[in-house]
Order: sequence, then C-alpha cells, then structure tokens
Amino acid sequence: MTKVNNPKLKNAINEIYRSNATIGDGGLADAIRYELQTGKLIGGKSHIQKGKERLKNLENIIKMQNLTSEEEKIAIEIMENIKNALEGK
Repeated sequence: MTKVNNPKLKNAINEIYRSNATIGDGGLADAIRYELQTGKLIGGKSHIQKGKERLKNLENIIKMQNLTSEEEKIAIEIMENIKNALEGK
C-alpha cells in the first residue's frame, strides 16, 4: 500500500489487513468468507459486522477526503472485495 498517502485511508487499510492474520491474505474479506463458510469466528469476533462498518468508513473516506485517483481506485477495489465477501462470493 505504498501508493496510499492519505492518512485516513491508510488507517482504514491497516484495520482491514492484518500482517499477523492466519486466514487467506490477511484481509477482512477473507475472514468474512471463512466465517460464512465454516460458521466459526476468528479470534472470537464476528468479522461480518466489522465488514459492514468498514464499508461505511471507506464510503465516507471516498466522499470526504481528497484522494488521488490511485487512492480512490484502491479504496473502491477494497470495498468491492468486502461487498463480495458479505454476499458470499
């Protein structure tokens, strides 16, 4: 994520991707997929609710922050991945 300089977007991405995660690519979307497929929580927490919250957060960042076109593209791609995961895709 070296292409992201906006501090609010960078913080959001850091909340969505965890370097110490053990499921998938370490992202929230893969945690949601795992939870939906297995019915098991990761770390005792529901990532489905967190996914809904992060989607709203990213929407607000896109609306309110002065993002570069590259940053906006990254935010939208992350949003789509989370949306797809919440839909079971």
